[in-house]
Amino acid sequence: GLSIWAASDIIASPTTTAVRTPEGIDEEALRQAARARYGVVFSSGRGETLGKLTRIGHMGPTAQPIYAVAALTALGGAMNSLGEKLAVGKGIDAALAVIDADV
Repeated sequence: GLSIWAASDIIASPTTTAVRTPEGIDEEALRQAARARYGVVFSSGRGETLGKLTRIGHMGPTAQPIYAVAALTALGGAMNSLGEKLAVGKGIDAALAVIDADV
């Protein structure tokens, strides 16, 4: 599965969500698969986090809640294409539930 890199809200960014790259997944291949398969572009970590996390930007037009659903879909689908067995639909359902609860 996926986990958020920021250990607390104090260090979390309002413009980017960073997720840890699971063991056995090549982070660069993950980003390339998301772009090639779904047209979604993610960023890599920097410095000591290079190859260890994937960054999902949410600024400008992508600051709308539905883009989180697109990002989860692309990230999960790309991970599955690299051999993971994620239940992507469960993540999408959870994201939609949060969006719907806020409407």
